Amino acid sequence: MKHSRVRIGDRIDMATNIHSKHAVGVTAIMIMCLFALGTPLMAGQNVDRFGFFETSFEATGRYANPYTDLKASAVIRRPDGTRRTLGLFWDGADTWKLRISPDLVGRWRFKVRSADKGLNGKTGQFTCVGSQRKGSIRPMPQFSHHFAYQDGTPFLFWADTAWGLYQDEASEKLDRKAVFHYIDERADQGINVMHSMLLQEAGWGNSGGDPFESMAKQTLNPAYWREVDVRLRYLNDKGIIAGLVIAWGDKRKQEPFAWRMFPGVEARKRYARYIASRYGAYDVYFIVAGEWHAEIRTRNNVTEQEIRDEFIEIGDALHESDAHGRMIGIHPMTQLGSVREFNKAKWMSFADYQQNYRKLHARVLESLTHDGPVVNSEYGY
Repeated sequence: MKHSRVRIGDRIDMATNIHSKHAVGVTAIMIMCLFALGTPLMAGQNVDRFGFFETSFEATGRYANPYTDLKASAVIRRPDGTRRTLGLFWDGADTWKLRISPDLVGRWRFKVRSADKGLNGKTGQFTCVGSQRKGSIRPMPQFSHHFAYQDGTPFLFWADTAWGLYQDEASEKLDRKAVFHYIDERADQGINVMHSMLLQEAGWGNSGGDPFESMAKQTLNPAYWREVDVRLRYLNDKGIIAGLVIAWGDKRKQEPFAWRMFPGVEARKRYARYIASRYGAYDVYFIVAGEWHAEIRTRNNVTEQEIRDEFIEIGDALHESDAHGRMIGIHPMTQLGSVREFNKAKWMSFADYQQNYRKLHARVLESLTHDGPVVNSEYGY
């Protein structure tokens, strides 16, 4: 198994769980990270190491669909002189944003590149200062079956699943207030990872609306994602790492925001790049797909190998767009796996399984031969 290398920056214990995939539920997958939100760029602004910097820019061109029609990125110069490229993301109207979580103390500089005249050539800088923050998590370099924070502190993966953390649903009494209460309770209980989906398989939105106004036309709704920002920020502020399932495999041919509903692989890759740009600076890791095998069952005239190759391509787009080098995995269905199928992918950071009690132990032992951590992410359903 190849690990996702931390680029901005640089045996798993399992727990128990109770859960509902369509609401804020409880589960365990297998300490603390503190997180600060950034403010718009100001001269001489200081940002904590492993903290959070954000700044906004205004495009001047006119675009029928900015999400699909315009690209923007920033070349980041780190204090040691190395450079990284990080995407900007569209946040509605003419607004484009850049988010960075710095890992080195010193002066950081950036310059925007875009075909839009209002964005292209914009520059900025900030100073990263020492802090007690530990960053996100990754496989431990010296003991590769375990996890550590970015600063090297060992990390015991003690997690909960709240599939609907970023959505609202009146019938479940699920809204921001309920989510904040839920996060408070789990933080008090020592939970340090929260596993959730960004696109709800039941089709739920949140107070900002649906994530896409139209999947067919790929009209993204920034208001939905701004509400996700608020909840993810709160989660990180409570010391909890976010495991983000970026989309689900379609098991029933009726899930409105499943991977199958994107109009082609280029649209899927564009979405993966958007998520990397918008959320890579938070304390997160990414799951390319939930129950990826479902796409084999519900897509016509597509082979299993073609589905695998497509998810590798989507994972590549996510990995290449994430200058922060967050961990990336992929989640299988009950009887099936992820390590045999994806261990050669350059983004594969850890093994993710769900409950399969007759075969799980053998699967874990098999996965350990690929030299990475193994997580049972649906224990006790």
